[in-house]
Amino acid sequence: MNIKFFVISSIILLIVFFYSIFFLNNLEIDIIKEEDDTALDIFCLSNIDFKIKEACYEGNELKIHLLNNQEKIEKFLIQINNKTEKIIVNEELNQLDSKILSININNTKIEKIEIFPIIDYNKKLISCNIPEIYKEVDLCSKKCKEVWICTEWLECINNKQSRNCTDFNECKTDLIRPETERAC
Repeated sequence: MNIKFFVISSIILLIVFFYSIFFLNNLEIDIIKEEDDTALDIFCLSNIDFKIKEACYEGNELKIHLLNNQEKIEKFLIQINNKTEKIIVNEELNQLDSKILSININNTKIEKIEIFPIIDYNKKLISCNIPEIYKEVDLCSKKCKEVWICTEWLECINNKQSRNCTDFNECKTDLIRPETERAC
């Protein structure tokens, strides 16, 4: 009886072992792990070039404006105020792109943000160990001053003229936005 039990449990363990190896290696889910691998650190240092242009908060929402110059970033791991837990943000940031991430912070006072990029490294999603750090988090309304630049008015069509206006500072507000349409 003991030998049968041993053989059957060994077979089950082998099946579970091979199944888990095959299943985990072929799943296309997010595999996030932190490694002290020198090759990964060298890859991150030479291929990742993203910056936090600005970080501010409005109410319960933290807004982080990111710029990316090199390798595509698949996701972000964000650590706030040196806390042990990290927030995973499922947003891609392509090469030569910029994006504003919004995160609910539940009235947390923010002194420091650390953002670890998660990249595709040898067909696995890996968190780089080298974060981008930002320490000047303030109210968004205090941070950004709108500077609008407008094109000339277009010709009058159907008694209306229009023009395009762009905020040079990309504040994402339109508190003092100039008129873009007028009667003519």
